[in-house]
Amino acid sequence: MAVPYLPLDPADVGREYEIRVNSQSGSSAAAFILESKYGIVLPKPLQRDFGPRMIAASDRRGEVLPPEDIFALFCDTYVNLTAPLMLHTWTETLSGETSHLLGTLTFRDADHAFSGTGNGMLDAFCHAVQTVTNAAFIVQHYSQAALETESKPEENLGSKLGSKAMAISYVAIECADGKVVFGAGMSSNIATSALRAVVSAVNRV
Repeated sequence: MAVPYLPLDPADVGREYEIRVNSQSGSSAAAFILESKYGIVLPKPLQRDFGPRMIAASDRRGEVLPPEDIFALFCDTYVNLTAPLMLHTWTETLSGETSHLLGTLTFRDADHAFSGTGNGMLDAFCHAVQTVTNAAFIVQHYSQAALETESKPEENLGSKLGSKAMAISYVAIECADGKVVFGAGMSSNIATSALRAVVSAVNRV
């Protein structure tokens, strides 16, 4: 006798769809959780970079990683990193299409006043960072997005980072040796999130 297939919505029994992330999962599983739970949409290159790190973390623990641990791993690896380089203040003035940045930052426990000029804010800031750190790099990828999540309060980015309306920026820098390094920045100010993403990337070199 044929048994009829009855589709079941998990919500009908008080459950929800769940993706379990372990050492056998691909990078798309972690990306799905970050997007569905926290509103973080990872660029494809960053998905490929983060996936192996998530798998390695699951291997070390020998268990499935819950969403909050995936989020924590993402933040600890890429977001708003502050050592050895930390951004404190910045202001921008425009002259036509040229951006002039002034500000303060700390590099290896020494405080610096910086200035930078470039074709846009990000270019100006990268020139300033290169002067202070003596690091040679170019920006290979840059993107940004607004974060609006309707997840539970304990999972909300706002409750973790101080605001319900956040912006996230992603940067990939290519170093002189060809190595590509990713960084991300979060802030209630979308321009600050971009500068923090550069700082995070440089701190991961």
